[in-house]
Amino acid sequence: MRIFVFLFGLLLFSSTLFAAKDIDITAEEFEFDGVKDIVNANGNVVVTQQGAIIKGKTAIYKKESRTISMFGGVSMTRGKLVLTCTEAVADGEADIVTAIGNVDYTMGKIKGSAGHAVYDMYAGLITLTDNPHAYQSGDFIKGETIIIDLVKKIVKTKGKAKVKLSVEKL
Repeated sequence: MRIFVFLFGLLLFSSTLFAAKDIDITAEEFEFDGVKDIVNANGNVVVTQQGAIIKGKTAIYKKESRTISMFGGVSMTRGKLVLTCTEAVADGEADIVTAIGNVDYTMGKIKGSAGHAVYDMYAGLITLTDNPHAYQSGDFIKGETIIIDLVKKIVKTKGKAKVKLSVEKL
């Protein structure tokens, strides 16, 4: 039987969990380990918190660290941002999602990829590392680190970088 809202179960085991931020988890199956304070969710897992929707095949919630790890074809959407990866770890207290492995993203007209991304939802920043690339129309940017500021709509690099600009836009 599919469970549609798991919030009640999480709050039952941890009254301080994400105190000011509601979190909803849906999945086909749940398992609670009372000794380790871990909740496992399996099958079409969907986690919703503060406008972000993260989907994957499985998830593990760890009460002690207040994190949710997602595995298997993970996708995240929040506003115009769409991010996919192999696995992701969401830190509910810090509002940070770390995407690991085959990271692809689209934000409006900006598209790109990287091996690793850290999305700070509070600051509106995405930091891309491990061979990051960003594309927009005919423009291209590659660097050691690419930082996308979603609030200011700025893309910048740190470390060695390469930029290719379309002459049609100049």
